[in-house]
Amino acid sequence: MLNKIVNKFRKAKIVILSNEDKVKELSDKAIGLFDHMKKAHSELDVINNELDLIIVSEEQKIEKEIENHQRKIKQLTDNKIRAIEEKGMNTKVQEKLSDFIR
Repeated sequence: MLNKIVNKFRKAKIVILSNEDKVKELSDKAIGLFDHMKKAHSELDVINNELDLIIVSEEQKIEKEIENHQRKIKQLTDNKIRAIEEKGMNTKVQEKLSDFIR
């Protein structure tokens, strides 16, 4: 008896649908597909908005790095100019000392 009950659950039931029911079922499947497409569309919109935020953030980081780099280049250039000026002054003093020593 237990086997009969278990077999009833195991056996696949074949349902014969009328054409009208088939059309309704296929229409429901199509609507389900469109719902999935709408969901995918809105999820992609959310993802693209998040990517836009990342792009803006990275652009800000790039600008900050460029400013820091330009500031560092200016400091190094200023140091180089001071060193050249100092060397020029030292050379002039050295020439005057050389004249004085002779």
